[in-house]
Amino acid sequence: MITRSQVKPAVVRSPVQPSFRPDIQGLRAVAVIAVILDHLFGWPSGGFIGVDVFFVISGYLITGLMLREHARTGRISWGGFYRRRFKRIIPASTVVLVATVAASYFIYRISRFESIVADSIWSFLFMANWHSAEIGTDYFQSDGPVSPLQHFWSLSVEEQFYLVWPALLIGVLALAVRQSVRRGRDATILLLAGVGGITLASFGWSIWETANVPTWAYFSTFSRAWELAVGALLAVTAATITRLPSRFRPLLSYSGLLAIVAGLFVISAGSAFPGPWAALPVLGAGVVIAAGIGGPPSRIWPLTNRASVYVGTISYSLYLWHFPVIVLLAALMPEGGVNYYVCAILVMLVLSVLSFHLIEDPIRRSSWLDARRTSPRGSARGPDEWDRDRRRRKTRLSLLGAGVALSVFAFVVALQVPHADPGVVLAQAAAAQTNSTASAAQPGTALSGVSQPDTIQDSAAGSAGNSSPGRNGPAQQALAAQITGALAAENWPELIPSIDTLGPQDKAPEWVTDGCLGDERGAIDDPKANTQRCLYGDPAASKTAVLLGDSVAISYLPGIRAALESGGWKIQVMTMEQCPFPLLEVLKGDGSPHAECDDFRQWTIDQVAALRPDLVLVSTATSTLGRLVGEPADSAALDEWKPALTASLDAVAGHAGKVMVLAAPPNTANLLRCATQRSVPKDCVGTPSDLYTSLTTVESDVVTAKGEGFDYVPTQQWFCSAEARCPSFIGGSPVFVDGGHLTGVFSKQLGPVIAEEINR
Repeated sequence: MITRSQVKPAVVRSPVQPSFRPDIQGLRAVAVIAVILDHLFGWPSGGFIGVDVFFVISGYLITGLMLREHARTGRISWGGFYRRRFKRIIPASTVVLVATVAASYFIYRISRFESIVADSIWSFLFMANWHSAEIGTDYFQSDGPVSPLQHFWSLSVEEQFYLVWPALLIGVLALAVRQSVRRGRDATILLLAGVGGITLASFGWSIWETANVPTWAYFSTFSRAWELAVGALLAVTAATITRLPSRFRPLLSYSGLLAIVAGLFVISAGSAFPGPWAALPVLGAGVVIAAGIGGPPSRIWPLTNRASVYVGTISYSLYLWHFPVIVLLAALMPEGGVNYYVCAILVMLVLSVLSFHLIEDPIRRSSWLDARRTSPRGSARGPDEWDRDRRRRKTRLSLLGAGVALSVFAFVVALQVPHADPGVVLAQAAAAQTNSTASAAQPGTALSGVSQPDTIQDSAAGSAGNSSPGRNGPAQQALAAQITGALAAENWPELIPSIDTLGPQDKAPEWVTDGCLGDERGAIDDPKANTQRCLYGDPAASKTAVLLGDSVAISYLPGIRAALESGGWKIQVMTMEQCPFPLLEVLKGDGSPHAECDDFRQWTIDQVAALRPDLVLVSTATSTLGRLVGEPADSAALDEWKPALTASLDAVAGHAGKVMVLAAPPNTANLLRCATQRSVPKDCVGTPSDLYTSLTTVESDVVTAKGEGFDYVPTQQWFCSAEARCPSFIGGSPVFVDGGHLTGVFSKQLGPVIAEEINR
């Protein structure tokens, strides 16, 4: 600690004294509204930059508070600082965490509820950012449902920053004061150099990490520290900024606000963020703050009007509540409709107002945890003050009652809203009637909603000796009957695996247990050597099949094995995470370069030439279109896909008896997201996307043009009805673990239809 005796009057220039800044409150309003618009409507594209504005404001206010304390007392009280942070942050955030977990218990099934409980623990410990980074880079979790507590990552960044910032500031102050005493230099300049160095170092790291590990960069405290440090620089230079001429201040304010607004529309999820693009909103926020330092706040109406100031005042509570409301409400009513938007806005506003006036503000102003507390008995407060306190308590209770009533009303409205629009319900009813009529002509088809898993297996016996069954062979007919039954189901059946336990462990065991998806968990470091462990069937079998592609390809492997192993085949697996079969240059899901893919893919093509297998099976995820280098639009990505697939097929042509391209499963409803304690099967019925349909058309055209020896398998009929309605379970098993990877159980059930396709 630096003691008062060590500080000389002229060594550290006294920072600007605190005063109410309506423009900063308005800046908070802009930040929180931007975040809410982004999360609720997905607009504007850069709405997430509101968090960066918050970081700058926080760095300025907190650092200014510590510098004023140091100038006044010659020291910074650690205990006082963390007491203030605790009172400001913990009570309101704890209430939100508890309320979210409690609501999740009544809304979601056990697997998702347990996940949210885990998220709440990470959030309470202010480690949510590292947890989010880990999940974001974990391919097992990348398609999982959105957590209602996901937004706590930014609070974790702030609190981790403030865990070390006081110590850093004390150290820099100590060094600055010592040098100024010895050499007669202004300590403020040395302090500025120290804080500036930290800012530049963090910004440089942010740029590097964004380019190389984007997901970690987005959530990393080290890559975000410079944003808070920019606010700290403003606090350090506050005494100098006060000299700005008054006539320039409004212009600065509007310029900074314009930079933030521009960032909302110029920046998108594809931008290099936070380094360097976060500099636009960060510098914009810094200019707005600087314009109001050392005098009356600039008269910038968009920020200083009463509505903006009030929204900024409750912005912390609003930020805490908005995301749980958005996510939880989506489980109770159709997402995206007018009713949903109105209810979401109403509930988040009511909860935020109540939270601020009943929890956040009273506790922040109270003497709770203060070092010196005055008991009511010994206080000098008069009757008028006690009366005012009683009136405040009555007002808060009235607000609480009104808020609870409004929230209950909105909740009841949400419960009464149908899960699907009337048009879809009527279409489903008509389809169910048609399907029940068709099913009556097929003995053995379960009309109650779920056929037994062995129905398809039994049909395989009829197709095993059929050398050229049609695309609508017996196994496909049996599968279609199961799809019909699943679409007609009114209640959730007992599924294997259960919805309550569904998770990454239920993907293809060759992936999650054997580690046969190269560059993934369970695989050895060398993806090429990894394939030597991944030979299935009898090694001495006379016929060889090779599987190429990515995680979608290996998701089909249980079905491929069921189709081939009993017929005297061995299957060599050569797959790699997020590495497509077409010769495309791709990024990983976290935006980082996939340097291993090109080399591994070429190696697999060389292996096919060496092995000369009887059959090559390939498949690639539709989501690959969103990971192409350069991030082309959908139409441009499809244009790249066609020649890339042609080149890959040309590379294996002549080296295999037959090449089969399996279309990826259509990305439809994610069971982990749509299945709740209130949902019914029709809530989880999806339809293939237009992009999926376009991609399968492109692939079919390419493969068909190759002629004899090449076959394209349009797999949509394995997952959807003729009307393109795709249930979330078929034959007693969930279809997908997440948004695009099959459960191992269902994949194995596809063995008979895969066998039919191979026999064709």
